[in-house]
Amino acid sequence: MTCNPTWPEILDELEPGQSPPDHPDIVVRVFELKLRALMDEITKKNVMGETIAFCYTIEFQKRGLPHAHILLWLKDKVNDCDLVDRIVCAEIPDLDSQPQLYAAVAKHMMHGPCGLDNLNCPCMEDDRCTKNYPMQARDTTEVDGDGHVFYRRRNQGRYIKKHVRGQIVRLDNRWVVPYNPYLIGRFNCHINVEICSSIKIVKYLHKYIFKGPNRGVVETDEVVDEIKDFLEGRYVAAQEACWRLFDFETNNKSHSICRLPVHLPGQQYVTFKEGTSLHLVIDQNAETKLTKFFELNCHIRALIASGN
Repeated sequence: MTCNPTWPEILDELEPGQSPPDHPDIVVRVFELKLRALMDEITKKNVMGETIAFCYTIEFQKRGLPHAHILLWLKDKVNDCDLVDRIVCAEIPDLDSQPQLYAAVAKHMMHGPCGLDNLNCPCMEDDRCTKNYPMQARDTTEVDGDGHVFYRRRNQGRYIKKHVRGQIVRLDNRWVVPYNPYLIGRFNCHINVEICSSIKIVKYLHKYIFKGPNRGVVETDEVVDEIKDFLEGRYVAAQEACWRLFDFETNNKSHSICRLPVHLPGQQYVTFKEGTSLHLVIDQNAETKLTKFFELNCHIRALIASGN
């Protein structure tokens, strides 16, 4: 979820002649309220299914506007293509029947354009889009062996016009960033929704969510021993500074995490004081947090099997 600087709640608080960048305090306050409302929609109203766990982090990425990366665990696994289509859409809405949703998708959920139409797009590297746009058109949603979901992008004859370098470019469903229609209509901002059906993707997202703060490199003019000194510093924009001054959460999760000491059977770490009886050392270290965790899961599984 990315902050929309043109939200009415932001614009209504500005004085004549002011713009959202002039008031980062207002921007982050509104975004924090919107994020709280989004989490209520997801975790309490269960708009995408019953949520059993979540974690998220707030980022700014040197661009100023705050955005949240959110990872959800649903009670019912999304492993059916029809269920994927009910949660995630990657197509342009009908302009006549859904004009507000069409406007929101046109403003917030269209990638680029990049490629030959705009080689200077930030996603371009070596004349190729790093996000793999435009996507391949397909009549049905598909899931590959690694759990990657390829969303339905039918050729419906719908397109959105974008002005790029003095030219008009028509973007069809191949350029749509996947979204949830209800959430886009509810919050009117960029909310990219994707299905994570592989442990590989979940592991990547965890590393991405907790990758740490932005950094910058500052070069000094002073030369020491003919080697240039470099100062590695933290990059903090005005919006992030306000966010931290207001003491807003930079991350949150539904469950507390307890790290287990992993070891092979019978090869746990053993600590003891010199002179301690060997039998006492063995008895005290026979069970570990990891082995007790396995015992607890076996006990819970037995209770479930017995109907308790």
